[in-house]
Amino acid sequence: MKLLQSIKTLTQKLQKKSFLAAGIVALGAGMALGAVQAEFYPDRQPFDYNQPCNPDDGNIYDRCGSLTGPVFNSFINTPYYGDERQFADAKRTDQNTGDVYKNVLPDVTDGSREVRIRVYVHNNANQSTNASGQGVATGAKVRIALPTGTEGSLRARSYISADNAALVEDTVDFTSTQKFRMEYIPGSATLFNNIAYGGGVKLSDSIVTTGALIGDDALDGQLPGCFDYQATVFINVKIIPEEKPAVELTKVTKDNKTGSAWGEVSTVAPGETINWLVGFKNAGNQNLTNVTLNDRLPPHMNVIPGTIRYIDSGQDTVLPDNGQFFTTGGYDFGTWLPGANFYVRFQTTALGDFEGCEVRVRNIATQKTTQLPSTEDSADTIIKKTDCVPTEQTVVCNSLTAPTLALKKGESTVFTATGTATGTTIDGYIFTVNGEEVQNSAANTYTFTAGNVGTYIVVATVKSPIGNRTSNECVKVLTVEEEPEMVVVCESLTAPRLSLKKGESTTLTVKASATNATITGYVFTVNGQEVQNSTSNKYEFKGDKAGKYDIVATVKSSIGNVSSETCATAVDIIEEIVPIYRCESFTLNKNKVQIGESFTATVRVTAKDGATFKQATFTFGDEASVQDKTIVNTINNGIVTANHIYSKSGDYGPRVKLAFMVNDKMVEVEDPACVAQINVTPTEVKGVKTTTLPNTGAGSIAGIFAAVTVAGTALHRRFTLSRQ
Repeated sequence: MKLLQSIKTLTQKLQKKSFLAAGIVALGAGMALGAVQAEFYPDRQPFDYNQPCNPDDGNIYDRCGSLTGPVFNSFINTPYYGDERQFADAKRTDQNTGDVYKNVLPDVTDGSREVRIRVYVHNNANQSTNASGQGVATGAKVRIALPTGTEGSLRARSYISADNAALVEDTVDFTSTQKFRMEYIPGSATLFNNIAYGGGVKLSDSIVTTGALIGDDALDGQLPGCFDYQATVFINVKIIPEEKPAVELTKVTKDNKTGSAWGEVSTVAPGETINWLVGFKNAGNQNLTNVTLNDRLPPHMNVIPGTIRYIDSGQDTVLPDNGQFFTTGGYDFGTWLPGANFYVRFQTTALGDFEGCEVRVRNIATQKTTQLPSTEDSADTIIKKTDCVPTEQTVVCNSLTAPTLALKKGESTVFTATGTATGTTIDGYIFTVNGEEVQNSAANTYTFTAGNVGTYIVVATVKSPIGNRTSNECVKVLTVEEEPEMVVVCESLTAPRLSLKKGESTTLTVKASATNATITGYVFTVNGQEVQNSTSNKYEFKGDKAGKYDIVATVKSSIGNVSSETCATAVDIIEEIVPIYRCESFTLNKNKVQIGESFTATVRVTAKDGATFKQATFTFGDEASVQDKTIVNTINNGIVTANHIYSKSGDYGPRVKLAFMVNDKMVEVEDPACVAQINVTPTEVKGVKTTTLPNTGAGSIAGIFAAVTVAGTALHRRFTLSRQ
């Protein structure tokens, strides 16, 4: 494949690109990308220009190019372009002709705000295949997909395709310090080559949608292979920064003396003239509509009629003296373009209608637009009376009061400060709690809400132009206490008889107590079914059928419903009175503990009609001795308890065995229902993690634990509670 010197002019347009890595976001609709380099697709095997063309050497990727049909932009090491796979790049239109095109173009919102995208096109088919038509690309077109989002970094994608060649793609990225969008300039698409279009030819604007046909001597999609037919396509794109509205509002003042300068403070005597200037500027890049200005005139001055003037670059006009400028409505100055500005200037006369020798007042100007919230700026004037002997200025904080100085958590109280001023004014009040400022405003009241328990010192300070003042009368000490604990206890459920014959009845009585709460009623259930819900603490039970009846009493209260083990009992309906003794239930107050953590086992016992409870033997399963340990205790409302602490981790099944005296004989009861389960874990030490046991080869961890469990079962201790 030969290289024609006639393409020298074209290749001068194809200066080698500068490839820059950059953090790019937003292709298409603004999708975020990572920190990447603009790149080509697909990642294909290139033809190497540095490898001499030899169709017989078995290397199909040498300077011969493609011998089997059209292939686009797959040469590397070409003397005029380098790597053809990176065929898309760009530069700003205001950059010099000597500036290189880049595949990552920075600062696109600077300068001309217009970029030129360049796409290099080369059919790599060997020229020997053109005559037969095998190497000629048909339906060849270029498409440049511009991003549609508005971001600080955007990516454009360029595609070269043909009906008989694989599509290739390259990207070019654009970055800026501010967000922007891109807009194609219609009519800017142009193709250059060294066949028929050395001076360029316009391409269809469809280049940015469905693609534009290209060609060597006609835009018919026919593009032969060889460097002779290489081409370059250009389009121009506008860079449009994101619109951001912004306003600059200024307010300055000066007296009317010769040589006075504008500033934030002026000083005059009563009767003298004060000059005021309000400046407005559209400091953004978006039109501002309904631009309205108004001025809040302070006391002790009057506007001089005929002095309200509107000033811009083309006029100086007196505005009407109808007072509109000094109302909240103000003047509507219409729409202002970016960078445009104007002023409103007026004069006032200072008055001496105030106490004391001088006063400082503030004049505030306000602007508002459709696009932005209102903003303010201000300037001050000091009015000083001449030949005035000032009276003594004093400020006193007289008192600090509150309805209460003792609160419970969550309660509030309002502190009220009073102050007086002579020869000056009170500007506001500062409240501190334990030395920390909690309110600084014009209000003389402060609401304290109790959070944490403790003692709080509240101090009020009066603010004034001559300084801040407090006193011992403006210091108060407040205490916050815990809410009193509200407790309701269901203490017992008793009855004269707990064994009845059919048709007999007994009255059950609930005993309950409440602290800082109110008992509102009682609920009785028999075998889980509610039978009475009232304010009475008594319930009459009558048995019609033989059997055991579990009766539970629940106390209703202002803090909720409460029951307990001691408020549960059982009534037996029997054919004849015989001794009854059994374990009703066995429970633990915790089902999971750590080594060394105490828990309580509770057994509820029935013994009546000739049966007497004697003792309960608790077995916890981890004892180191089989010797019984007897703890003398009294059964309380049919309840027996025992506390225990485990010294080893594992899963245990605590149980209880009961002993009764029945007809002068000792009878033991060990009910399978009176068994519980508990899990014991190692003690957690903060900052220390439990390590995994190593496999020593002596067996699995499961086996080790199994051995420990067997040993723990063999060595046990009994806790026995007995009633003498």
